[in-house]
Amino acid sequence: MTPFFPAIIEATQEAVYNSLFMAVTKTLFKANTGQGIRPDEILARLNSELARDNESCMFVTIFCGILNTKTGEVLYFVGCLPFFDIT
Repeated sequence: MTPFFPAIIEATQEAVYNSLFMAVTKTLFKANTGQGIRPDEILARLNSELARDNESCMFVTIFCGILNTKTGEVLYFVGCLPFFDIT
């Protein structure tokens, strides 16, 4: 199987901070994709990193998938990151 990791990412605010947050998200996404890692595991790792020291509560909406280029099967996950537990 040759995995292909399509991702669509949308960030919250329109400002310089948004650009920086998107750059961090993209870098973390690329660093966490690899053989055998499912989309939900990738997003859980991203969530942990994006929630750390995020005092302005910025977030991204993300679609993350893995395309099996041999079978055409797509495994995907959609989320809003970071997921803040406010209880």
